Order: sequence, then C-alpha cells, then structure tokens
Amino acid sequence: MNLENYKLLFETSQKKSNFPNWLKEKQNFAFEVFSKNGFPKITDEEWRYTNITPIEKTEFSFYNETILFENILNNYKNSNWDFIPIVNGLIQKDLIRISSEVIIETLSEKIAKNDAFAKSYFEKSQLSFKDSISNLNTAFLNEILFIKIPKNTSIEKPIHILNLQTENKSINVNSSRIVFLVEENSSVTLIEEFVSDSKNIYWNNSMMEIFISKEAKVEHVKLQNESENSFHTSNTAFYQDELSYLNSIAFSIGGKISRIESKVFLNGTKINSNLNGLYISAKNQLIDNHTFIEHKKENCESHELFKGILFDKSRSVFNGKIYVHSEAQKTDSKQSNKNLMLSDEATIDTKPQLEIFADDVKCTHGGTVGGLDKLSLFYLESRGVSADVAKGILTIGFASEVTELIVDKNIRKHIDAVLINRFRECIGNSQLPEIIHSN
Repeated sequence: MNLENYKLLFETSQKKSNFPNWLKEKQNFAFEVFSKNGFPKITDEEWRYTNITPIEKTEFSFYNETILFENILNNYKNSNWDFIPIVNGLIQKDLIRISSEVIIETLSEKIAKNDAFAKSYFEKSQLSFKDSISNLNTAFLNEILFIKIPKNTSIEKPIHILNLQTENKSINVNSSRIVFLVEENSSVTLIEEFVSDSKNIYWNNSMMEIFISKEAKVEHVKLQNESENSFHTSNTAFYQDELSYLNSIAFSIGGKISRIESKVFLNGTKINSNLNGLYISAKNQLIDNHTFIEHKKENCESHELFKGILFDKSRSVFNGKIYVHSEAQKTDSKQSNKNLMLSDEATIDTKPQLEIFADDVKCTHGGTVGGLDKLSLFYLESRGVSADVAKGILTIGFASEVTELIVDKNIRKHIDAVLINRFRECIGNSQLPEIIHSN
C-alpha cells in the first residue's frame, strides 16, 4: 500500500472527525512524520531483525465496522472479572461492565468537560509521536479510553480488556488506545487480551499507557492470541512514581507478524518493577519482543525474564535494554532471556543490553538458546511416556516458570489453559497434561 493511499484515507478520516482543531493539528503532525519516514525498514537498528514488508504491502482500510452482538462476546466473558470490550478497534462503551469505584471516560467526553486535561495527556505521552507505527496510531485515532482508579482504592475484580476482531468486509487497521491513571495508594489487576473470531487479514496497532502513582500497585497480564493471518503491533508504557509496584507479564502466541514493545520508566525512588514475558512461535510466524527499562532515581529494583519456545520454521526476536542514569545509584536490575528451540529450522535473534552510568549498582543480563535436555527426555521415555508427551511435559515445565509469576490465580488458570491448547496444536498430541503450579 503506497503512501498516497494512506494520504487519501487520512484526509477522509479528518473530514469525518469531530475532534477540536488542536487535536487535528497533532494528528496532522503525526501523519506528516509517518509520511516522511514511511514504515520501519530492516536498515533501522531497532527493526533489523523484523521485516514488516507484508504489512506495508497490504491494502488496508481504516473504516471499521462493528458486526457485534453480545452472543459473540459471551464466548470470551469471564463472570468473575470486570469487562471492557473493544471490537474491531472500536470501544463498546455501552457494554462495559465495571466496578463502581472505577472512573471511565472517552477522549471525546474529556474534551467536552476539560479540554486542558486532554491536551496535557498528549504533552505527557512518550508514545504518541515516537516512531512511524505510533504516529500512525495517533494519526488515525478515533477515540481514547481513560480509566482512573481513585486514590486509596483497591479494585477487587480484575479488569478484562478484550480486543476482539470479528468478520469484516474490509481489511482493516485497529488503532485503539487506552490510558490508565492509578492514583496514590491504589491497586488494580488488568488482563489485556487480543483474540479473533475471524480468520480474516487485519492489523491491530494498539497503544496503552499506565501511570502508576506513589505507593500504587498494578498487575498487568497481556495475551496476544490472534488469527494466524493477522498482524499485531503494540506499544505499552508504564510510568512509575516512588514506592510503586508493577508486575507485567506478556504472552505472545498468535499472529503472522507480531511486534510487542514494552517500556517502563522508573521516575521515583524505591520502585519495584517486574517485566516478564513468554512467546511461542510456530509454522512461519514472526514474534518480536522489544523492551526498555529506564532507571532515573536511586534505590530501585527491576527484574525481567523473557522466555521463548520456537517450533517449525518460525522466527522470534528479543531485544531488551536496561538504561541506568548516573543519578540511579543502588539500582538492582536483572535481565534474562531463555529460548527453547524445538526445530533445527527455527531462528532466534536475542540481544539483552545494559547501559549503566552509575557506579554503585547490581546489574546482570544474559541470554541462552538450546534444545530439550536429552537426559530428561530419556528418563521420561524409560518410564513409559511417549516421545511426544515427554517433549510436551518438558516444554510445559519451561513455560510454567513464567505463568507462575501471575499473582491472580484465575488469570493464571486462564493463561495456562490457552498455552496448553497451543502446545497441543504445535506438538500434535492431545494427551499433554495441564499445568500444575506448586504454589
């Protein structure tokens, strides 16, 4: 798809838009940057292992239609969780089911009530105009959902944000965006899930920003489990203030090409930040995880564990950078990337990085690539376990080190079930056991 077509689509979307002029100007700026730079190329250092030419060449439409009835959503609802549905990139505000303490407003409502607040968000955002993909999201933005957890509030139920793709006549791009404001001394658990009720080609280009105030606690679980014909690019940023806590875990198993970016900005002191993930690629999939953790102040901890499991002729990428400023003395930071190769034809590019400008720190990083332990396989097979099941048991054990990091037991159970189904597909054996956690 050439840039002229994007230009025509952008002009059409601007004519239909009811946003105020100041926001349209920001969208125009974002589109100009995208037009100037085009799609990322493998000549760009941050994209050297990820070729998104198939996305660039696809004739997309930014006209999204909602062919939605509640019976489709019922397949994905969990009665124990609060629920926010986004269908074909469109926020379904009338179908949101949320705890009474949670405050939800759209960008349009924010603008109508408090234009200055909406403007200040775009000034604070470190994603809106960062790169070509983020600029494209901003340019074709149709709405933002603002979610606030008020001060001194503990939300008991997890909030389930379901991004659902249904049958669509056009090959569409979903440019969704959510902003979470977790105020001082509050806590919340989020599960962000991307699924598809369609085998159509489409592109999810989503953004989420989570502002975690002083002494606030957030658990964030993301599951990307989309159609094998889909494309997925997402950008998530966490902004942590002093004494805050974050536990974020991203699971990537779907899509034809997926690029998941996660950024954590530790803006205060005595912060505890955990950024973890698991990716499973098969057939001809490409899954790319890029992470960035920035330590700005002293006495903070960050822990990062990403694990990959690769089948067939698939490719995966892990690029993780931890940046420690000179003011961030007594930083304790650990980063690890471990990859399990279950095919001689699979490829992994792993690049853990540390950039440290402080001298009183404890920082480690490393990466491993290997196959299943032959002795462990022999042990299982010698006790009557078939080769496929033995392979599955060891693979499940490798994955469970990440899933056991999920604190909420119901979310962990949900993720475990999805992963087991994925392993049964990839290994070709329906007799694989469930995941059992010691805790």
